[in-house]
Amino acid sequence: MAPRNKNVTSKMKAQGGTPKEQHNDIGKGEKSEVDAIVGKHEVTPLRLEQAEKALLQSEARYRTLFESIDEGFCVFDMLYDDAGRPVDLRYVEVNPAFERHTGLADAQGATIRELVPDIESYWFEIYGRVAASGEPIRFENRGEGLGRWFDVYAFRVGRPEDRRVAAIFADITARKQAELDMSNMRRSLEERVAERTDMLRLLNEVAVAANNADTLDEALQVVLRQICEHNGWLFGHAFQLAASDRLVPVEMYHEAAHGAFTAFRTATSRANIARGEGLPGRVLTTGKPQWTTDIAKDLTEARARIGRNLGLRTAAAFPIRSQAEVVGVLEFFSDKSIEPSDRLLETMESLGMLLGRVVERERFARDIAGALLNEQRRIGADLHDSIGQDLAGAALLLDRLSEKVKVGKLVKGDNIGEIGTILRRAIEEIRGAVRGLRAPASHQDGFEIELRELVESISERYEIDCIFECPEPLGMTVPETAAHFYRMVSEAVTNAAKHSRANQIAVSLKLCEEGLVAEVRDDGVGIAESERRSGSGLRIMRHRAKMIGAKLDVLRARGGGTVVSCTVPGALVIRPAERGDEADELNGDVEDPDRG
Repeated sequence: MAPRNKNVTSKMKAQGGTPKEQHNDIGKGEKSEVDAIVGKHEVTPLRLEQAEKALLQSEARYRTLFESIDEGFCVFDMLYDDAGRPVDLRYVEVNPAFERHTGLADAQGATIRELVPDIESYWFEIYGRVAASGEPIRFENRGEGLGRWFDVYAFRVGRPEDRRVAAIFADITARKQAELDMSNMRRSLEERVAERTDMLRLLNEVAVAANNADTLDEALQVVLRQICEHNGWLFGHAFQLAASDRLVPVEMYHEAAHGAFTAFRTATSRANIARGEGLPGRVLTTGKPQWTTDIAKDLTEARARIGRNLGLRTAAAFPIRSQAEVVGVLEFFSDKSIEPSDRLLETMESLGMLLGRVVERERFARDIAGALLNEQRRIGADLHDSIGQDLAGAALLLDRLSEKVKVGKLVKGDNIGEIGTILRRAIEEIRGAVRGLRAPASHQDGFEIELRELVESISERYEIDCIFECPEPLGMTVPETAAHFYRMVSEAVTNAAKHSRANQIAVSLKLCEEGLVAEVRDDGVGIAESERRSGSGLRIMRHRAKMIGAKLDVLRARGGGTVVSCTVPGALVIRPAERGDEADELNGDVEDPDRG
């Protein structure tokens, strides 16, 4: 930063030094003014008076400038040791701003070492070169003894043998601190960006592993290794929530040195951790990451003893989440004291959610397999108990008719009507048995009609009163959306008919701002909280809802019963007006034979 008094510096140099020097040894500027008055004429008292007045005016001008400038200004004589090295300086003159910039009072006549005993020697080296060479210098330096930064312009004044130097300077500590703060901020930002990039890379690698894994064990093996290698953990493993509501260890581990953690792995494999017990138990209870540098306090006795022998100092545990439920815990160990960082905690939370999706996929696969098995059993029972009996009865009647035909005793209309009735009933039962298994025949026209038929068939099968309301024709833009929506309604109505002990089930479809809402309401005993949170049928419905971007809610109804609602985004729904527009467009492409 250029000194604010550059012109002042130049002029004072041109005039031969400070006002005091100019008073004792008038420079060229002042001499010219006196010569202009005295000249080569005879010196008279009047001319001497005029010359003295001009000199006083000139000194007053420079004294005013000397005392009014904002920058500090000083003149000092260099002091040398016996070897001729500059070792100190004595202030000859200082301006009023000197104290404000340096914090030094009563400096005139004192040496700098008297004022600042621990002053750095490089100041004398710089000023010594100026005094010796006469070359001015501009520099910025920190006075450690004063705790300040200075912007200095130094130049020699007077005769070379006087070794006298003048300096104009300003305290730039605030500017330097701002520059330092900016540099630190930039470095911190670069570190945070680098850390963020690393975490995003880790998240991407884990996401790919989780998506490609067929089982949770496969995903865990990759994730444990990547997290340990990325963060320098020595050992990592996982617990899974068992049906007993306790954490049990899985067989997946990662250790930095093969075989070093055999005893620790054995102790961990025997752990059976309740909610709130130790580090993993606290994660299960709170749903939040837990961190400790007190291994003895936060591990079971056996694991803590082995951990101390291994030199473990830090342990961290993170939840694996499926929806809002903690379904497992990741645990990691290090032989260093590590403080948790917000970025790492945030990343581990995201990793836990990715692994939770693998758990959801496994559950969904099990639920689908179970649902298919149950449906097979139901169809088998229906075929055997009703349709099978009807067909057996029809076959018996046909056998009797056949015998009558052989002996020529067949009477007109003999049992034929009864056989027709039995067969028609069997056909209807077959249709009812398979109705919920197939997708709707049309996702556009008549979609609501198929839903109505579905509800009516369930009503007839389970002998329960079912009401269906849909004030206007509806359709879906995508066949897959219609299929999932149809099966969710089927699952909700079937569950209500089989488990709610309701007298009535009401099914309604209506359009709203959010889209198409299907609501299944019963007046039964109401769904249990455990079933609402983790029932296999509801898990399948939630998975279907997620696949088509729908919102699924399962609530206990006021006054008893259950309400299941599913909202499909409006963009996936064909509204009546849109259906009419499509029909108009199609009709517009057909030539009217009556025209012309």
